[in-house]
Amino acid sequence: MISVKVNEKLKQEVSVIFQELGLTHDDAIRLFYEQVCVHKGLPFDIDEALNAETTAAIEDARHSKLKPISLAEISAI
Repeated sequence: MISVKVNEKLKQEVSVIFQELGLTHDDAIRLFYEQVCVHKGLPFDIDEALNAETTAAIEDARHSKLKPISLAEISAI
């Protein structure tokens, strides 16, 4: 089970698109996960709207430079 917080306006806009495509939210999420596996990463380019911290984290992940995080740090998030 996956739980995701999405603002209501975005959810409504996406719901209309999914309905037009004949998809449920569950279908769309499963398709996304399958495409991540096929592409071994995100199945689309990430635009430059990401903040510097997120961009740096993505680059660190790509180059296996991730630092361990403690359970206390995770709980604080």
